[in-house]
Amino acid sequence: KNDFQKTLKILYQSNNGLFMNFLASSNDIIEVDLMNEVVKSAVYLIKENSNYMKETMQHFSLDYSLAYHSLHVSLYAIHLGNVLKLNNEELTQLGIAGLLHDIGSKKVNDAIKNKEAKLDIQELEEMNQHPTFSREIAQKNHINNPYILDAIIHHHEAHDGSGYPHNLISKDIHIFASI
Repeated sequence: KNDFQKTLKILYQSNNGLFMNFLASSNDIIEVDLMNEVVKSAVYLIKENSNYMKETMQHFSLDYSLAYHSLHVSLYAIHLGNVLKLNNEELTQLGIAGLLHDIGSKKVNDAIKNKEAKLDIQELEEMNQHPTFSREIAQKNHINNPYILDAIIHHHEAHDGSGYPHNLISKDIHIFASI
Protein backbone atom coordinates (compact mmCIF):
# COMPACT_ATOMS: atom_id res chain seq x y z
CA LYS A 1 0.00 0.00 0.00
CA ASN A 2 2.99 2.33 0.33
CA ASP A 3 4.44 1.71 -3.13
CA PHE A 4 2.48 4.31 -5.08
CA GLN A 5 3.88 3.43 -8.49
CA LYS A 6 3.20 -0.28 -7.99
CA THR A 7 -0.36 0.21 -6.77
CA LEU A 8 -1.11 2.57 -9.65
CA LYS A 9 0.39 0.09 -12.11
CA ILE A 10 -1.87 -2.66 -10.75
CA LEU A 11 -4.92 -0.38 -10.93
CA TYR A 12 -4.04 0.54 -14.53
CA GLN A 13 -3.56 -3.10 -15.54
CA SER A 14 -6.83 -4.25 -13.99
CA ASN A 15 -8.76 -1.28 -15.33
CA ASN A 16 -7.26 -1.60 -18.81
CA GLY A 17 -8.37 -5.25 -18.90
CA LEU A 18 -11.84 -4.21 -17.82
CA PHE A 19 -12.14 -1.56 -20.54
CA MET A 20 -10.44 -3.63 -23.24
CA ASN A 21 -13.00 -6.39 -22.71
CA PHE A 22 -15.89 -3.92 -22.56
CA LEU A 23 -14.85 -2.14 -25.76
CA ALA A 24 -14.40 -5.48 -27.55
CA SER A 25 -17.80 -6.71 -26.38
CA SER A 26 -20.46 -6.46 -29.07
CA ASN A 27 -23.19 -6.50 -26.41
CA ASP A 28 -21.60 -3.98 -23.99
CA ILE A 29 -20.81 -6.44 -21.21
CA ILE A 30 -18.96 -5.03 -18.20
CA GLU A 31 -17.06 -7.39 -15.91
CA VAL A 32 -18.84 -6.11 -12.81
CA ASP A 33 -16.75 -8.18 -10.37
CA LEU A 34 -13.51 -6.77 -11.78
CA MET A 35 -14.98 -3.26 -11.78
CA ASN A 36 -15.91 -3.65 -8.11
CA GLU A 37 -12.40 -4.88 -7.25
CA VAL A 38 -10.78 -1.92 -9.01
CA VAL A 39 -13.01 0.56 -7.18
CA LYS A 40 -12.78 -1.12 -3.77
CA SER A 41 -8.99 -1.24 -4.12
CA ALA A 42 -8.94 2.47 -4.94
CA VAL A 43 -11.17 3.25 -1.94
CA TYR A 44 -8.86 1.24 0.32
CA LEU A 45 -5.70 2.91 -0.96
CA ILE A 46 -7.13 6.43 -0.67
CA LYS A 47 -8.62 5.86 2.79
CA GLU A 48 -5.45 4.22 4.11
CA ASN A 49 -3.19 7.05 3.00
CA SER A 50 -4.45 10.62 2.83
CA ASN A 51 -1.49 11.45 0.56
CA TYR A 52 -2.25 8.69 -1.96
CA MET A 53 -3.48 11.06 -4.67
CA LYS A 54 -0.70 13.56 -4.04
CA GLU A 55 1.89 10.79 -4.36
CA THR A 56 0.34 9.07 -7.41
CA MET A 57 -0.79 12.00 -9.55
CA GLN A 58 2.76 12.61 -10.73
CA HIS A 59 2.73 9.06 -12.13
CA PHE A 60 -0.63 9.34 -13.94
CA SER A 61 -0.45 8.33 -17.56
CA LEU A 62 -0.88 11.11 -20.09
CA ASP A 63 -2.90 8.69 -22.21
CA TYR A 64 -6.40 10.16 -22.58
CA SER A 65 -8.10 6.94 -23.65
CA LEU A 66 -11.46 6.03 -22.16
CA ALA A 67 -9.85 3.55 -19.75
CA TYR A 68 -7.28 5.97 -18.33
CA HIS A 69 -9.67 8.93 -18.22
CA SER A 70 -12.30 6.85 -16.43
CA LEU A 71 -9.85 5.54 -13.84
CA HIS A 72 -8.51 9.04 -13.17
CA VAL A 73 -12.04 10.44 -12.74
CA SER A 74 -12.85 7.57 -10.38
CA LEU A 75 -9.73 8.19 -8.29
CA TYR A 76 -10.34 11.96 -8.11
CA ALA A 77 -13.99 11.38 -7.16
CA ILE A 78 -13.10 8.88 -4.42
CA HIS A 79 -10.46 11.25 -3.08
CA LEU A 80 -12.85 14.20 -2.99
CA GLY A 81 -15.57 12.03 -1.45
CA ASN A 82 -13.11 10.92 1.21
CA VAL A 83 -12.24 14.55 1.99
CA LEU A 84 -15.99 15.18 2.33
CA LYS A 85 -16.15 12.28 4.83
CA LEU A 86 -18.37 10.00 2.74
CA ASN A 87 -18.57 6.45 4.08
CA ASN A 88 -17.08 3.39 2.33
CA GLU A 89 -20.34 2.45 0.60
CA GLU A 90 -20.77 5.99 -0.74
CA LEU A 91 -17.12 6.11 -1.85
CA THR A 92 -17.58 2.82 -3.69
CA GLN A 93 -20.74 4.09 -5.41
CA LEU A 94 -18.97 7.32 -6.32
CA GLY A 95 -15.97 5.40 -7.66
CA ILE A 96 -18.17 3.16 -9.80
CA ALA A 97 -19.98 6.21 -11.20
CA GLY A 98 -16.63 7.79 -12.03
CA LEU A 99 -15.42 4.65 -13.73
CA LEU A 100 -18.59 4.28 -15.82
CA HIS A 101 -19.52 7.90 -16.51
CA ASP A 102 -18.26 7.95 -20.12
CA ILE A 103 -18.75 4.32 -21.23
CA GLY A 104 -21.62 5.47 -23.45
CA SER A 105 -19.09 7.24 -25.66
CA LYS A 106 -18.59 3.77 -27.17
CA LYS A 107 -21.89 4.35 -29.00
CA VAL A 108 -20.87 7.76 -30.39
CA ASN A 109 -19.50 7.81 -33.92
CA ASP A 110 -15.68 7.69 -33.89
CA ALA A 111 -15.50 10.47 -36.50
CA ILE A 112 -17.30 12.76 -34.06
CA LYS A 113 -15.25 11.69 -31.03
CA ASN A 114 -11.98 12.18 -32.88
CA LYS A 115 -12.88 15.34 -34.77
CA GLU A 116 -10.37 18.09 -34.11
CA ALA A 117 -12.52 20.91 -35.52
CA LYS A 118 -15.51 22.33 -33.69
CA LEU A 119 -18.53 20.01 -33.78
CA ASP A 120 -21.60 21.17 -35.68
CA ILE A 121 -25.00 21.16 -33.94
CA GLN A 122 -25.96 17.67 -35.10
CA GLU A 123 -22.58 16.23 -34.07
CA LEU A 124 -22.79 17.99 -30.71
CA GLU A 125 -26.27 16.54 -30.14
CA GLU A 126 -24.91 13.04 -30.80
CA MET A 127 -21.94 13.59 -28.50
CA ASN A 128 -24.26 14.90 -25.79
CA GLN A 129 -26.13 11.60 -25.79
CA HIS A 130 -23.20 9.75 -24.21
CA PRO A 131 -24.45 10.19 -20.60
CA THR A 132 -27.77 8.59 -21.57
CA PHE A 133 -25.93 5.79 -23.35
CA SER A 134 -23.68 5.34 -20.31
CA ARG A 135 -26.65 4.96 -17.99
CA GLU A 136 -28.31 2.49 -20.37
CA ILE A 137 -25.16 0.36 -20.53
CA ALA A 138 -24.84 0.40 -16.73
CA GLN A 139 -28.46 -0.70 -16.35
CA LYS A 140 -27.99 -3.42 -18.97
CA ASN A 141 -25.20 -4.76 -16.72
CA HIS A 142 -27.53 -4.81 -13.69
CA ILE A 143 -26.06 -1.69 -12.11
CA ASN A 144 -29.25 -0.22 -10.71
CA ASN A 145 -28.11 1.85 -7.77
CA PRO A 146 -29.97 5.16 -8.18
CA TYR A 147 -27.03 7.26 -6.93
CA ILE A 148 -24.64 5.68 -9.42
CA LEU A 149 -27.11 6.03 -12.29
CA ASP A 150 -27.88 9.65 -11.36
CA ALA A 151 -24.18 10.54 -11.26
CA ILE A 152 -23.61 8.87 -14.62
CA ILE A 153 -26.42 10.63 -16.46
CA HIS A 154 -25.90 14.02 -14.84
CA HIS A 155 -22.11 14.33 -14.91
CA HIS A 156 -22.34 17.16 -17.49
CA GLU A 157 -24.95 19.20 -15.64
CA ALA A 158 -23.89 22.69 -14.58
CA HIS A 159 -25.01 24.51 -11.46
CA ASP A 160 -26.38 27.41 -13.53
CA GLY A 161 -28.63 25.11 -15.59
CA SER A 162 -26.55 25.28 -18.77
CA GLY A 163 -25.47 21.62 -18.68
CA TYR A 164 -27.00 18.54 -20.24
CA PRO A 165 -28.99 16.35 -20.68
CA HIS A 166 -31.64 17.83 -18.33
CA ASN A 167 -30.45 21.42 -17.71
CA LEU A 168 -30.58 20.92 -13.95
CA ILE A 169 -29.68 23.70 -11.53
CA SER A 170 -27.50 23.28 -8.46
CA LYS A 171 -30.21 22.29 -5.97
CA ASP A 172 -31.34 19.48 -8.30
CA ILE A 173 -27.88 17.99 -8.94
CA HIS A 174 -26.90 15.15 -6.61
CA ILE A 175 -23.54 15.53 -4.90
CA PHE A 176 -22.16 12.50 -6.78
CA ALA A 177 -22.89 14.15 -10.13
CA SER A 178 -21.39 17.40 -8.87
CA ILE A 179 -18.21 15.61 -7.83
